[in-house]
Amino acid sequence: MPEVYDAFLVGDFSVQMSKSNPFGQNEADKIIENTINRDCKTSGGYIGFSANFAATQRSDMEAVANVVDVLENVFCNPWNRDVVHLISLSTGISATPEVRDDLLQANEKGKSASRKFVEQRCSSDESVPFFDPLTKLKLKSFKNLKAITKIDMRLVFTYPLGPLPWALAAPYGLPRKTNKAKLAQQLEKQVFIKDCYPLDATSIYDGMAVLQKFKPPPGATFAVLAESLFTMLTSNSSKRIDVVFDIYKDISIKNAERSKRATGPIGITYKNILPSYRVKNWSKILSLSANKTELVWFLVGQWKQEQYRDKLLNKTLYVTEEETCWKISSSEARVVPELRSNHEEADTRMVLHAKHAGGKCVIHSEDTDVMILLIGHAHNLGKCYLQKGNGSKRRIVGISEIADQLERQVADGITKQEACEALMGLHALTGRDTVSAFSSKGKLRPM
Repeated sequence: MPEVYDAFLVGDFSVQMSKSNPFGQNEADKIIENTINRDCKTSGGYIGFSANFAATQRSDMEAVANVVDVLENVFCNPWNRDVVHLISLSTGISATPEVRDDLLQANEKGKSASRKFVEQRCSSDESVPFFDPLTKLKLKSFKNLKAITKIDMRLVFTYPLGPLPWALAAPYGLPRKTNKAKLAQQLEKQVFIKDCYPLDATSIYDGMAVLQKFKPPPGATFAVLAESLFTMLTSNSSKRIDVVFDIYKDISIKNAERSKRATGPIGITYKNILPSYRVKNWSKILSLSANKTELVWFLVGQWKQEQYRDKLLNKTLYVTEEETCWKISSSEARVVPELRSNHEEADTRMVLHAKHAGGKCVIHSEDTDVMILLIGHAHNLGKCYLQKGNGSKRRIVGISEIADQLERQVADGITKQEACEALMGLHALTGRDTVSAFSSKGKLRPM
């Protein structure tokens, strides 16, 4: 059809990407551009790359470490001279003694053949004519090994595909993670969420969570930091305020999780924080456990001084420092022996403070672990609430109400205490910071 040919010459054509939409046609150059963009923005394109040198270097080092791990623990190291067996990286077949000897001695056998050529054909008394055909050495290589053409996949899948079972671990042996927040959300749906802060209630704060959320003013010193935090923590209507900090030990089960959470380059390590020091790069300061310990010592030391005690008026501040707990009031600052604890995590230690306070308590924490611990110990505690969220999403969840709902939902013969304690076991077994989750199971289905 000449008219179609003439139309193509003047550019009257388009490309349709989808068969189901004949009206979704575009110019050819736009289609090419869309195709290139789609290829680049999917797996294998430039997605995952970063212009940040430190991030790129960290990603490259992780990739190299994974390759080294596979070579050393899954295959054999091809650069190890002491290795007994030679294994083909492409097929995984181990070389026979004949193939191994030919591969390892190929250089020596080649030099020997070269010397023999010179002696027989290039000397004055040559024994072989120079232009006679050369005899091949016929050295054997991995090509001479018979590859396995038929693989019984049923047999293959009877063996583990990684260093640990994939039901409990990622391919490289790391624990599997799950969304703990879904369990907390499901429990919250069963009770009425309060808006107003309970009257005459003790306020218990996760100290390190407060520090992580806090944003120091630009150019602030550590003295200003201590004063701002003190004012923020004691500004509510509670007569008793408890601030519970984590304990950071050199050898701890939490070290692996803390190193994974740390991002970016390591900041400055403080040995002795003075009030006049300026706070520079708050996030980097909190990336080191040693800095957190020094910061807690500094804050507690400042708050025990008379200038801070006078601001408390009729309030009492309980604050932990390592294993010790201080009671700070307008008249004194003294150690509370019954609140001494060697628990590393503030999660469990806040339950101890709630038990010590008695009556109504409001625990300020976003952590699902804290909610589950409070529910599990609800029978030993007074009226407990959990405050979560910020701004317009701030809400107060009644722990006692959740425990009552669990009692109504369990089978006959199971008490409320048994149901609440079982919930702690379920939460631990289905995955948390130091326990691997079951693959594709989550927390809601087991509950």
